[in-house]
Amino acid sequence: MNETLESTVNQAVLRGNKFNEYTIKEPVDQEYYDGEIWNPVPNESLVGIYVDCLSDVGKFNQRMYVIDGDRLDGKYDKIFGCTSLDRQMKEIEKGTIIEIKYIGKNQEKGYHEYKISRLRKQENQ
Repeated sequence: MNETLESTVNQAVLRGNKFNEYTIKEPVDQEYYDGEIWNPVPNESLVGIYVDCLSDVGKFNQRMYVIDGDRLDGKYDKIFGCTSLDRQMKEIEKGTIIEIKYIGKNQEKGYHEYKISRLRKQENQ
C-alpha cells in the first residue's frame, strides 16, 4: 500500500467511520463518479442495484450512494446521504436491487425523508 493510500485509510480509522463502508477508489474506478446526482421531487422513485457507498464526498463530507439503474447512457445514478437515507442504507447489502422513494422534506423539522424497499438480491452475487 503506498504512503498516500495508507494515510487515507488511517484518517478514515481516526474519524471513526461507524458504518465501516470507507471505500478507496483507484483511478480505474472513476466511472463511479460519472453520471448524474439524483435530485428527486416528492414521491419520485429510483430503482436499481446498490453498487457502492463512497465516504467523505463533497464540501460537506457526506456519503454518496451509487446506484446502477436503467439509464440509457449506461452511467450510474448517485444520491447524497442524509440521516434518513444513511440509517436505512446501512441495512442494505451491496448488490441488492432496491427502490429509493423520496417522500419529501419534513416541513416541521426540515429534513429529507426517504423510504427504501429491498426488491431482491442480484442473482449472480
